[in-house]
Order: sequence, then C-alpha cells, then structure tokens
Amino acid sequence: MVLFNATVGNKEGISGKRTKNPHILITGATGEGKSFLAELIFLLTSLPNVKCLYVDPKRSIRKHFETIAQNPNFIKHYPKLAQHIQNINFITLDSKVKSNHGTLDPIVMLDKDDAVSVSKNMLNYLIFSNKRIQVSMKQMTAISRAINKVVAQRQAGEIVGLKHVLKELTSSQDNNVFEVGEYLTSIVENSILELAFSNGNVQGLSYDKRVTVLEVADLSLPDNKDNKQDVTPEDKEINSTALMFALGAFCTRFGELNRNEDTIEFFDEAWVLMKSAEGRAVIQSMRRVGRFYNNILCLITQSVHDAEGDDDTTGFGTLFAFKEDNELPDILEHVGLTANEENLEWLKNMISGQCLYKDVYGNLNMISVYNIFDGIDPLLKPMKATVSSNLENKYAV
Repeated sequence: MVLFNATVGNKEGISGKRTKNPHILITGATGEGKSFLAELIFLLTSLPNVKCLYVDPKRSIRKHFETIAQNPNFIKHYPKLAQHIQNINFITLDSKVKSNHGTLDPIVMLDKDDAVSVSKNMLNYLIFSNKRIQVSMKQMTAISRAINKVVAQRQAGEIVGLKHVLKELTSSQDNNVFEVGEYLTSIVENSILELAFSNGNVQGLSYDKRVTVLEVADLSLPDNKDNKQDVTPEDKEINSTALMFALGAFCTRFGELNRNEDTIEFFDEAWVLMKSAEGRAVIQSMRRVGRFYNNILCLITQSVHDAEGDDDTTGFGTLFAFKEDNELPDILEHVGLTANEENLEWLKNMISGQCLYKDVYGNLNMISVYNIFDGIDPLLKPMKATVSSNLENKYAV
C-alpha cells in the first residue's frame, strides 16, 4: 500500500522529506497507464480542499465522467461522488462557437511580462514552424514592437487584444511588415487559433471554480515522433501546438493567483510543448510558480527527457515512470538507478499499470497502480481491467 499526497511537495516541516522540488512528472508510452494514474490522482486530490485544474487536450475525461455521474445506478450507490463529479467545472473550448473566441488571449488574461512573452512565443512558432516561408529580421522586429505596443495599451486600460497586434502589422506602410501581418491574419481566421485572438472585449476563462477540467475541441496534435527534416508539419498541427502555449499560460496564471491556497494543475500531452524552445519556455514558466505560491504542477508526458534541457531548480520531486521500450536505460537514470543488466531486466518485466515511483522522501520502487475505491472505479475503467487481469493471472489459484 502506498500513501500518496499530491501536495506534500510544497509542505514545510515534514520529517524525512528529502526534496523541496514540488512538482510531479508522469512519463511512459501510450497505453501503459499514465492517464489512468493522472486521473486517479486528480479525482482523489479534488475531494479535499485543493483547487484543481486538469488540461485535457485528448478530450478523454468530460464525456466519460459526465456519462457515469448521470447514470441512475451510479447516483443511487454513490450519491456524494456523483454530485462531486456533476459540480466539476467542465469547459470545452470550440473555435466554431463564436463566444469562445479570444478566451485564451494572452494579452487579456496575463500580466504585462507574461503577455508579451507568450504572445511572442505563439507568433514566432507560427512563423518558424512553416518552412515554406522566410521571415526577415525587420519583420521579426516589427512583430515584437507591435506586441509591446498593444500590451502597453492593455496595461493602460485600453480594450485591445492579440488581434490588434495583427492590425498593427497590416496597417504598416512597409510592404514587408504588411505581408507578414497578412500572413498571420490569414492563418488565424477560421482556425482554432481564434480561441487565442481577440479585440480585447472578452472576459477570458474564469479562475474561480475549485475543480475545473479544460478541453479544446478539434486540437490536431502531432505524433510524438521526430519528423524527418524534409517533412513539413500540417498547418492544423502548427496552429494546435501554438494554442497549447496559451493553455500553458492559463495554467501558470491559475497557479499564482492565491499563494495561500493549495493549487494543482494536471497538464496532459505536455510533450507537445517540449518539442519547441517556445513551448519549453511556457513549461518553465509553469514550473516557476512552484513553492512560493503553494502550487503543484503535474506533467503527463511520454519521454523522461521532457523534463530536461534547462537550469530551472524548481524541478520534479515526485516521479512516476511507466515503461517506454525505447528508453529503458534512460528511465533508470531518470530515477537514479544504474542501467545494469539486472535493473534493465527488472524494468523490462513491468506490465501495463506498473511504474517506477520515486517520492519526496527518496523512496524508490516498482508499484502497481490499482484503484481500490468502488465508486471511483467506473470513472477509471479503461486501465483497471488490464492491471486486474494481469494480477489475477499471476496470483490466482
């Protein structure tokens, strides 16, 4: 039996705790149990007085949770849990719904420095990810100046948003600047990016609800594979990845609103952000909220390498590493073990639903992730059968 408290990483005066790194990292291949574990932790953490946000790009939670919680038989047997699920603030952002436009606008929802940073990251990614176009230094400078100007206007009380950056560019007398503005405007119009571009007259997403699940309709995320250099990412994938920057920025803001309140964000499919320098900057911003704000970030991603590549000391104090066949030596190194033959064989024998777990006390072992709560069981059905059947086959007489 493993006792796990998702918020313990940020608590002081706990005997035996070896790290002050508050965040949680869940890694592993598809189908090994990452999402099952993340959703189990999310549900259990949402029951006490912790403010929770789950960013669900795969849209795997809302429909399933709501279906179960509205089932008459479930309500009869688990009325309090059914009420809890029904009280979750489920948000689905759909760019086809005009009222959703601009709800993730960084200039609307963020403070000055973060608004500038995220806006630049988004526009830079949209430009440099498309190998079919070339952008000059003059054009990049114009974009930067336009962002700084519009953010300053917002700080001064004007009703402006990210669309005004595009208007600044397209109103330029310099043809080169006008062209890059036209290009950006053309890819935003009638795309998923409209969720992050507004004229400033939107409220943005609310941070007030205690438990929120946020999903985005029609995200087209790339595969977690290194593309060959001659392969150009699809425009929809580029747009969806750029929008993930805005989602990450929303997480950052969620975690820093009240430093006296326990908060935790679960960010699924985090590897999408780690694929670019701009995305890694967003992840670093999310991590740095950390201990000062009594905040925990739980990243759910595929590779142990997604936690590498920066000098940020606000790291991951809790590790759950599911099997990824292409990374067995790296997984062992990730948790502090030697990649010798015995350890590699130990790791190879892990089944779906098992992972290496390293906690804030320095304990490390292989665990089987298994739900013991009957009421929560139907909400987590997909992985439970796999773990159960393996345990039955191994130990049943």
